Amino acid sequence: MEQGRKRVSPVSVFFAFFCFLLLRLLCFSGSAEAYKNYTVGDSLGWYDSQEKPAVDYQQWADAKNFSLGDFLIFNTDTNHSVVQTYNFTTYKECDYDDALDSDTKLWSAADPSNTATSGVTVPANLDQLKLMGPVILNGILKLLDGYSYSDSDSVARDTKSFAFQAIGLLAQRLPQLFRDKIEMAVRLFDALKLEASSLRLVIQEATTSLATAYKVGIADLLILIMQVLENTAMIPFSGAPIFALDIATINQQLRISHLPSRKALLGYMTSQGAQPAVLIELEKLLLHNFNAEQSEIRFCAVRWATSLFDLQHCPSRFICMLGAADPKLDIREMALEGLFPVKDEGRLISQNPDIIYPKLGSMLEYILKQQPKFVDSTEMREHKLLFPSNMYVAMIKFLLKCFELELEQNKDLEKSLEFVSSVETLCLLLEHAMATEGSVELHATASKTLITIASHLPEMIASHYSQRVIWLKQLLSHMDWDTREAVARLLGIASTALPSATSTALISELVSKTTEMQKLRFEAQHGVLCAIGYVTANSMCRSPAIPEALFQSTLKCLVDVVNSETATLSSVAMQALGHIGLCAPRLGAPSIRNEFLGFGSAFRSVKNYADLDADNIRTVWGRIFQISGSA
Repeated sequence: MEQGRKRVSPVSVFFAFFCFLLLRLLCFSGSAEAYKNYTVGDSLGWYDSQEKPAVDYQQWADAKNFSLGDFLIFNTDTNHSVVQTYNFTTYKECDYDDALDSDTKLWSAADPSNTATSGVTVPANLDQLKLMGPVILNGILKLLDGYSYSDSDSVARDTKSFAFQAIGLLAQRLPQLFRDKIEMAVRLFDALKLEASSLRLVIQEATTSLATAYKVGIADLLILIMQVLENTAMIPFSGAPIFALDIATINQQLRISHLPSRKALLGYMTSQGAQPAVLIELEKLLLHNFNAEQSEIRFCAVRWATSLFDLQHCPSRFICMLGAADPKLDIREMALEGLFPVKDEGRLISQNPDIIYPKLGSMLEYILKQQPKFVDSTEMREHKLLFPSNMYVAMIKFLLKCFELELEQNKDLEKSLEFVSSVETLCLLLEHAMATEGSVELHATASKTLITIASHLPEMIASHYSQRVIWLKQLLSHMDWDTREAVARLLGIASTALPSATSTALISELVSKTTEMQKLRFEAQHGVLCAIGYVTANSMCRSPAIPEALFQSTLKCLVDVVNSETATLSSVAMQALGHIGLCAPRLGAPSIRNEFLGFGSAFRSVKNYADLDADNIRTVWGRIFQISGSA
């Protein structure tokens, strides 16, 4: 150990001694006794070799058996100090004049403010650490193996705490020690489950640090990209700075003409990150541990899923879907961020080049692999949900993002049998989500998603739900307003795929229900009126249109509701008339258009007119004026 003086006052630099002490502490394999205080140099104290030539601090340290948490006491006079430094130049020259506060600290008896107790961490040179790493890790594991999970006294607790912190630091500095196997990940997740609750926070931090060992570092990735660019033709990156691109984006933008570059990049990812087989094992580990009772385990499972894998990775996104329903707020927020990283919902997904969702078919395939019963449903909706409603809501919203992104990128997919098959599977999942025990939010989300899909694939949705008319009619009395509205629209879309006679019979059935409105609950009344508007409007847009007599009775039915019911139902009836009016100009028979106009002239005299919703009044009169212009 080198010692020296700073100008007049002698200064002893302690860096080498602490390096030695760190190794002794980390590699110590015996059971820790009670904490001890060690006076450095014993009775000789802490002095430079010029003042006390007989002192040998290396020999003194060799004779000690240090344990984690022991204290070192330095006895010296006011002319001597202890300097802890991470700066090698400061150490070699024994002069801290140019040292920074961030890498050098002084303890001096001459200054009482600098005599407080302080912990010491000594970073090793990376090359040296690579050589010491396996030895250090082995020492840490032996230290942990010396205790059982039931050992909870203060010595065991604090010793374990130091050991788990050391594992986290090693994972950050030497990821290659861990990335080829999952044993350490298994050990830490088990520790979260079995160790005392007082240790869970430090184990959770170590587990979070360990995740970095399995991922490619961005700095290393950029070095490889620059090497690739130097050896191949320039690769277009859409004008985005290289440092702003993630691996998925870079891979996506590497063109077929640069196949060697793609191979080089993928090869690098394999060599620097975990091997594919290891990642598959990690997927299983995370999915298994998410079901744990301890929230710290679920937190780490979601943290690993969001930090280790990108948005395209189906297994990790499924874990995020599960996390969206977690009782803990921090887990829910982290899971939702993993599913929906873009906050600006008004912005098209295609305008975010770094956001790449998985293919709808791939995501559905993985979901059904985990739970095939996701597509099971019954006409009476009495089946059980497999997970909490919040999980379904997050899953449906994510699948809708996948659906919309694929269509944004390729409109021709509407004609793809494979894509349409995936959409049909999605519809089955949405029907499963409409189980009676589901939440109002879930039912509204599922039904609105069906309408969104229908806006892109109307014929496919019409054909699919023309076989489920009974199921849709049951949902017209749903307790939620938005769900009833969406189901009524869906019934109208489905009616376009029904035979004309069946569609006419459906309208007659709905109209007949208005004659007994007082016997129906409000929800059923609202659902029936919405359905009359949508089904009649869609039936009028087809050829042949509904019979004129039925058309007249339908209009009269709705006008009667406007005239006799409450303001709320009157507004709904007027909105239904507006939907029908949108299709009236397309009718070939002038008598039908005139019939609609005749009913419109009576609206100003109805008793509820002053209380009606202003938007619905404007809607229906807009339709009437539109018809007047086309007559």
